Amino acid sequence: MSFGPAVTKPVAAQGLTAALMAAAAAMFSLFGAAPGHGQGGVTDQMQAERGQQLAAVWCGNCHLVGPAQEGAMRTEAPAFEDIADRPNQSVEALERFLVHPHPPMPDLALSRAQMRELALYIMSLRRAGAGG
Repeated sequence: MSFGPAVTKPVAAQGLTAALMAAAAAMFSLFGAAPGHGQGGVTDQMQAERGQQLAAVWCGNCHLVGPAQEGAMRTEAPAFEDIADRPNQSVEALERFLVHPHPPMPDLALSRAQMRELALYIMSLRRAGAGG
């Protein structure tokens, strides 16, 4: 049984449809529509990895910034794992702290994006059963 010739879109319309689909995907990515994604489609994991790089450069002289680090110059500065394990600690609480750090911590003049990346990295170090 035949229903007539197959209906296909003209080539120009096919290109337009593809362009619209690409534009829609870009908008969803830009506004972080997917769960676990930040602005521009960047995942929390990707931001935490950038935070780890920031920590190695800016924080490692005073803090133990990761399990592989052997020592820090300032032993009174808490290890990042200990910061992450504090009761009720969260990414948002760390971001608030980094906006207005307290002495003896210096103001590193981090951007908001860098603060979030660093906070996500610190919270990625939370040990099972820690916090609350």
